[in-house]
Amino acid sequence: MKLKTLAVLTVCGGLATAEEPGLKQLKVREFSKGVELLVAAKDDVLALTPHGEKKGALALVSVEDGKVRRELEHPGASVSSDASGRILAFGAPDGTIFVYDLAGKPEPRTFKGKEKIDSLVVSSDGSYVATALADKKSIELWDLATGKSQAVPIEEEEIGQLEVGKGGLVATCRFDAPRIEVYDGKNAKKSKDLSPTDQPIGRMEFSQDGTKLLTTGIAGVVKLWNVGDGKLALDLATLGKKHSIFSAHLSPDATLLVTSELSGTVAVWDAKGNLKAETKAYPDMQPGRIVRFLSATKFATSCDPGYKTIVWEYSPGK
Repeated sequence: MKLKTLAVLTVCGGLATAEEPGLKQLKVREFSKGVELLVAAKDDVLALTPHGEKKGALALVSVEDGKVRRELEHPGASVSSDASGRILAFGAPDGTIFVYDLAGKPEPRTFKGKEKIDSLVVSSDGSYVATALADKKSIELWDLATGKSQAVPIEEEEIGQLEVGKGGLVATCRFDAPRIEVYDGKNAKKSKDLSPTDQPIGRMEFSQDGTKLLTTGIAGVVKLWNVGDGKLALDLATLGKKHSIFSAHLSPDATLLVTSELSGTVAVWDAKGNLKAETKAYPDMQPGRIVRFLSATKFATSCDPGYKTIVWEYSPGK
């Protein structure tokens, strides 16, 4: 199904059509037990989903053909992957970190943290893993090349959201505070505060080059920040259209933004906040909980409940 609009133009006295930006569904697959994570893969996307009857048994399943690519077992773990889909990491409750190189050996590298882990995030380039510890007041940053970790001296009294970017940049915010702290985690020092965000943050994401930070508020407001100067680059709330955005994701070069609304609508925007294409993808109140770019114009969404995963191709039109 391709969703598009045709504009009619006059060319040399005749008629011609110009294709408007649109979205095409490349693949639709439903999972019976839910999807924890979407992982990029060459010419495909892998869904991390419960597998079998054993507690904690997981599998990476191809959205393209529905076949299991790899079986895993990590009960009660926080999980994250890099942008390329090569590095997959689990943070176990006892503080152990399991790091899989999906292009390498089947056995994971293991790192033993000092305390129990509350949440874990892999940097977009797969170089770092940041963990928020169970006290919600401490962060460890792991350099996967050296296997060494260091504490990040944060100022937050309680960590609500955690994100790690290229070069070991770490962003945190409290559950109730409309302010984002950015740290140079590699050198264990604070970088800057971002301006007040007006509402608590539900999700954060660094761009792949680490220069921007995307935030989604719990009331659905999406903002894009320049990390270098801390200024607001985009605020979808200023467009005059009410949004109730549940999740959002940036393209690899940060020129496109995909959002998923509580209405079930999936939309593509440019970096200036211009709506390029949108379509009803899921039922009301079953939004795409997971949104993940796979390439410059291809992305995948997965809803919960319902467990329907869709791979999309965005066409910029002519």
